[in-house]
Amino acid sequence: MFFSIFFLTIILSFCFVYYFIIRDFSFSLKKKILIILFFICSFALRYLTQLFNSVNIPYISFAAANFFNILIGTLIILVLTGFLFVPIKLWLIFFSNKNKSLILKKRISYLWLICVAILTVYSIYEAYSIRVKKIEICQPRFPMKQVKILQISDWHIKSYSSDFRIKKIIVYTGDNFNSSKIEKNEVLQQLKTLAVPLGSFWISGNHDRNINKSKLNSFLNNLDITFLDNSLSYLNDSLCIIGVRDPGWKNNKKEEIQENKLFSTIPEHVYKIFLKHKPIVFDTIKEKFDLMLSGHTHNGQIFPGIILVKFVNSFSSGLYRLSKKNYIYVSSGIGTWGPPMRLFSPPDITLITLKNQ
Repeated sequence: MFFSIFFLTIILSFCFVYYFIIRDFSFSLKKKILIILFFICSFALRYLTQLFNSVNIPYISFAAANFFNILIGTLIILVLTGFLFVPIKLWLIFFSNKNKSLILKKRISYLWLICVAILTVYSIYEAYSIRVKKIEICQPRFPMKQVKILQISDWHIKSYSSDFRIKKIIVYTGDNFNSSKIEKNEVLQQLKTLAVPLGSFWISGNHDRNINKSKLNSFLNNLDITFLDNSLSYLNDSLCIIGVRDPGWKNNKKEEIQENKLFSTIPEHVYKIFLKHKPIVFDTIKEKFDLMLSGHTHNGQIFPGIILVKFVNSFSSGLYRLSKKNYIYVSSGIGTWGPPMRLFSPPDITLITLKNQ
């Protein structure tokens, strides 16, 4: 069902681009068809980059994937900016002199393409402009005077890296790898050198949930990171971190049962930090944790994705207070999925200060 809708959307997007832009230019029919085929092939060829991954040619894989992903991102921006330019073109088609409208339509197409080029370049720049977002949460129930947690989410590690050196407690809330392959990234190796007094903790997201568990465990152990899928870790007698593995798109009832099972073993007086990739809170769980840390949404990644994300998710990005005693924080993530682009949804890592007063 999903793939049917996906491919239908692609076909409609190409029809949209052809009718409202390509037709305005005096290319031969053959050239117009070649342009459309070029973009269609970019979708197909993008998936062939997985072949390069399988034979360990990272540079070719990275360069090819980025090229095709940027084409796809550009097409997305082209369609989205159409909501601004298409009404003007429709007005010219129906209410303007035919000869004059042909000239104006072509000029509008040029302006449209210039806007797309500017937004594409900016979105690539924004995707690599990682910011540190600082939030402070005060809960009288918190058992320590102050603890700082660094949350890293939706890294989607590829062959590039970003250098950030922040020496805090670290939690990785899913989608840290982009596929079922472990990418040995320079920054991950650097994180091993950081002083993290209470430890580093890792859960799987929907993109990296199929990584071989024993290989991932060995990899994380070498980095002194605790693998916390469907398990928990006591930092002291009154502070516990609980992590769950992302179930993909399977039955949510099984996921809910798994979460209840984990929480049932923890005494009531213990402060609970809950790591879960998707920001979905079950009714039977919402009173059982003190702070939940999630990611997944990318805050829409490419505008107006932020609007769609808010429509689909109860918790899309930022800090939410569920009740007088507990919170959920959803990270925008630091990486990208698909196109290495972000438009009006900057990437961030989050520095959370927990206090008891």
